Amino acid sequence: MVLPITVVMLAGFALTTIMNVLMTGPDAARLAGFAVCLTLVFTLQLAHSLAGPRHWRAGTRATTLTLQALATYLPFWWLGSAWGGMIGFLAGSALLSVTGPARWPLYVAGGAGILPVLASEGVPPVGLAYGTGFALLTGLVVYGMSSLSTLVAELYAARGKLARMAVTRERLRVARDLHDLLGYSLSAITLKSELTHRLLPAHPHRARDEITDILTVARQALSDVRTVANGYRTMSLTTEADSATSVLTAADIDVTTTITTPDLPPHIETVLATVLREAVTNILRHSKAQHATIHATLHTNGHNDTIRLHIANDGVDPTDTTPTVNGGNGLGNLTTRLRTINGHLTAGIDTDGWFHLTAQAPTTTTGHRPVPERALPPDAIVPRLVPRLAQRALSRGPAPRPDPADGAAPRVSPLWRLRSARHRLKQMLPFPRASMVPDDVDTDLWGPRQPIPVTLVVLAGYAAIMLINVIDAAPGTAGLLGFAACLAADLGLQLVHSFRGPRTWSRRARVLSLGAQALACYLPLLWVGRPWGSMVGFLAGSVLLVVPGGAGWALYAAVVGSVVPLAMALGAEPRYLVYLPVSSLLTGMIVYGMSSLSTLVAELYAARGKLARMAVTRERLRVARDLHDLLGYSLSAITLKSELTHRLLPAHPHRARDEITDILTVARQALSDVRTVANGYRTMSLTTEADSATSVLTAADIDVTTTITTPDLPPHIETVLATVLREAVTNILRHSKAQHATIHATLHTNGHNDTIRLHIANDGVDPTDTTPTVNGGNGLGNLTTRLRTINGHLTAGIDTDGWFHLTAQAPTTTGLGEDYPGEHAAMGAAGPPVP
Repeated sequence: MVLPITVVMLAGFALTTIMNVLMTGPDAARLAGFAVCLTLVFTLQLAHSLAGPRHWRAGTRATTLTLQALATYLPFWWLGSAWGGMIGFLAGSALLSVTGPARWPLYVAGGAGILPVLASEGVPPVGLAYGTGFALLTGLVVYGMSSLSTLVAELYAARGKLARMAVTRERLRVARDLHDLLGYSLSAITLKSELTHRLLPAHPHRARDEITDILTVARQALSDVRTVANGYRTMSLTTEADSATSVLTAADIDVTTTITTPDLPPHIETVLATVLREAVTNILRHSKAQHATIHATLHTNGHNDTIRLHIANDGVDPTDTTPTVNGGNGLGNLTTRLRTINGHLTAGIDTDGWFHLTAQAPTTTTGHRPVPERALPPDAIVPRLVPRLAQRALSRGPAPRPDPADGAAPRVSPLWRLRSARHRLKQMLPFPRASMVPDDVDTDLWGPRQPIPVTLVVLAGYAAIMLINVIDAAPGTAGLLGFAACLAADLGLQLVHSFRGPRTWSRRARVLSLGAQALACYLPLLWVGRPWGSMVGFLAGSVLLVVPGGAGWALYAAVVGSVVPLAMALGAEPRYLVYLPVSSLLTGMIVYGMSSLSTLVAELYAARGKLARMAVTRERLRVARDLHDLLGYSLSAITLKSELTHRLLPAHPHRARDEITDILTVARQALSDVRTVANGYRTMSLTTEADSATSVLTAADIDVTTTITTPDLPPHIETVLATVLREAVTNILRHSKAQHATIHATLHTNGHNDTIRLHIANDGVDPTDTTPTVNGGNGLGNLTTRLRTINGHLTAGIDTDGWFHLTAQAPTTTGLGEDYPGEHAAMGAAGPPVP
């Protein structure tokens, strides 16, 4: 729609100029010169309007603008003011081509270039005002319509970048939640595994207790994987403190815990519980602590109650640099979360080698609306907590470290409240906000608030032109006042039709508003005595804005055509029989174009949020698949080996110690996998994955036969097949009572089409069970999706002997599949590892 309207608008102005020149009766030579100059001006104007001249080199822009200026001013020598309409093209091109503040003086200078020509012809003051105003208005219309076209094209082109930005934000959210939640669980598993390793073989009974805790954490972490991918729920500060005490105690750290807080709003308690979780993770990872204190207290200061959470631990070198609370994945994340509840974070190391972390927040978040739990912003909460571990009463060590002096409760300044109220007021306005502008959009060409003001100027300009046309008809004072009143009503109704979305009104409201505008448009004919330029332009534009579909265009043609019989009936000169409908047609098209394009720009700015949400949804689906396939496998392996170790104790401590070594390896790799899922993708080796699968299945007392006879495969194909194998092994462990399994990967040649075939089978399945679907769920459905990205397919079924067969096939050389996303196909086209 945008391009045709712009071209029609330019052609309409050119047609008006052609009519004006032909009415002067030029000879053949002058007519030939006119044709050459018009062709050159129109061609250059199309280039300036449609080809984005601001992206050209400065020399190119200067050359084209100079050529247009020469072709514009030269015909005045032999055509006079009849050529004046082309001045507006030059003024518009100045705005489109020149950058910086100089473009507006050039625009005015270009439009005012008609004044010497009109003055030399003895045109009266009214004619001077009309000619200059029309030239400037034409330039503004050319600029508006052309630059709006460019803006719409740039906004459409920016959709990809908007989606990528949304995906990046979602990855940051996932990275925070994975770090804060699963990182904690895996750190606890690693810590307890190391403790168990030290206890064996001397203390098998204590080691068995630790294995019980590892099993509890591993099973809950599997649930956490789904929680991070699918949603959020609140956390309890008291429960988190109990869990923290248990974990620190297991690490031989003496802990003193005091929680004396009232019932807190869920989102506030969740953020504070997240702070505690991260603090405990830092103690385990970054210190050699022997003592720690956890205190949560309520501080009252008049009506401003503040909750204060203080965590301290020894074992820190006093000369270490105090960590920043504004960066990284740890304290920086906590600072971000606390800001969502008007809280703040402080951290530091004292001279005795104690690290202090203090979080403070008001118990009622002034300045923030109450947020439903499911609608909380991603930064406000973490999905859930690690469950309370079996707590053993240990009493030892020195008295707890005293709590530092209380800090002042945070206050919300009156200035902040004023800014917040102003922000809410801006949210109510129909203008798109400047913060919504994508980086790809040339905001110097057309700011996000400009469409409406420029449209207002254009409408007011055409109203002024109509008023000047009627003044020229000399209707008398009373007649002029009557016309001004009708014109004001016409303009007012036009503003309503342009900016209030009339197509959403009731049928009756639309009919009444168009009827009132038609009355204001035609009524002055009773005393003016003849039609005037652009007489029905507003009404014609409103018809297109109010009436949808072909009916609107038919009615538009009828309104524009109505001026011809009226002009004939009132004895207008023959030349006006052409000029009047053309001017009304052009005005109606400009009114419709400027109004609808302004609305379109606003809708496109609003649509960026929808595009971002769609991109986030796709990213969440990717995360859900990767969490299920990658971390689910690791956590299943930890659970399986922990159960095996539990059975081996206390009878076989040495074998149990070997299994604990494997658990440590898997847990450490899982911590790396957390970053892999959050930050990007890495390639996987089918051979390495087959070795790992063989080891895991053997540990589960499953007899495995493995055959891998494949050539070197493209990395993205091998990664997808390795993912299929990983998911198949996970299903064997979870959903069967297998005693035997086979894994075969072979190459099949069919002429020039080589195909890789991966087949996994296992017994222990009831032959009467329903064959699982390969098109849904988080398991086989995910694999089907991945295989499509490499033009492969998946089959699955149960035979009569109770064996489950899973077969994946894909060509060894493939283009991108039908569902291949823009960056990577859910690990299918993995690039190099992300550090």
